[in-house]
Amino acid sequence: EISLGLVGSEMCIRDRAEEAARRQHQERFAKPCAEAQDRLKMLKGPFEYIEEDGSRRGATADEVAADQKKTRKWIDEHCDF
Repeated sequence: EISLGLVGSEMCIRDRAEEAARRQHQERFAKPCAEAQDRLKMLKGPFEYIEEDGSRRGATADEVAADQKKTRKWIDEHCDF
């Protein structure tokens, strides 16, 4: 009986630590995840890239598809909360 109580309290401590870690992760990534979701929406319409020198150029379909894929992958890895 006593050992079961210890196991239960250990599980409770572990669960609290995991929940705290989840909250920290969510707090850290809430804004970047929202920005990434906004980026995906933006990538559905006409899109331009701004070069380092400030010039603009239209994005090719392949560039947009690659950017969408990269952004979705980042969201899948960081925004599961």
